[in-house]
Amino acid sequence: LRAVFDQIIELQNAQDAMYRAALEELQLRLQFEERKKQRELEGKWGVTASEDEEENKRIKEFQDSIPKMCSQLRILTHFYQ
Repeated sequence: LRAVFDQIIELQNAQDAMYRAALEELQLRLQFEERKKQRELEGKWGVTASEDEEENKRIKEFQDSIPKMCSQLRILTHFYQ
């Protein structure tokens, strides 16, 4: 029974981590777009090349982490069954 409970907790923790990462990414993307709109309203360029490059790098890192998170969930789900 303890082993089953441990697997449930591990699955829950992995799922929570995935949700937190997705929500954080969403928040960062919304903030970036808001900063861009605000600057455009002020008559400035939306973003600089370096800011755009930094944003794209962060997005790429997040996208690269998705398969890892999915694999972890698949493994935990398999053991849970």
